[in-house]
Amino acid sequence: MKLYNTPTSPYGRKVLITAIEKGLDKKVEVLPARTPEAELHKKNPLDKLPVLVTDDGEVVIESSLICEYLDEIGSGPKLFPTEAKARRKIVQAQAVAQGVLDAVVLLRMEERRKPEERSQDWIVRQQKKVDRGVPFMESLLAALPGEISAAHITFACCLWFMDKHNIGSDWRKTSPKLGAWYDAFKKRPSLVATEA
Repeated sequence: MKLYNTPTSPYGRKVLITAIEKGLDKKVEVLPARTPEAELHKKNPLDKLPVLVTDDGEVVIESSLICEYLDEIGSGPKLFPTEAKARRKIVQAQAVAQGVLDAVVLLRMEERRKPEERSQDWIVRQQKKVDRGVPFMESLLAALPGEISAAHITFACCLWFMDKHNIGSDWRKTSPKLGAWYDAFKKRPSLVATEA
């Protein structure tokens, strides 16, 4: 399998953590996505990463869907439950964390623009998503299964990216239980191995 990615992508990191947890990391060749040779736009018309090309040539886009595919074919813990209600709980918690992460990425991109080009309304809008979303993630944590799931991995990648870029820096004060959970979870070998 070929995974088109960049080392700093929290979405790509989510896929790499999943590959390790599912015993597939040795079967995934990681290739740089932002090179002319990658022709990412031909694999994903949205020109977004990560992109996985399976051994039989299927192209899988969007990190959550790639993780679901790896969960189907790999060994190790089941990251997406098969029972419908349990599955919805994981997918919904994952969606909340992914939404917060999306807002954090947009804030990071806005930071990189020239000051005169930045939209304060846009910044406030995204920051509200982070400020509301992180405590909501904490409220969901207790209902997640004790073992690792796709939601746990997405939570961790979101919080890692926030810490890395100092966005939502007060999140540990508003969500101390989430902070304590993250401090323990980030010691997992799959997270240590993928930290850029």
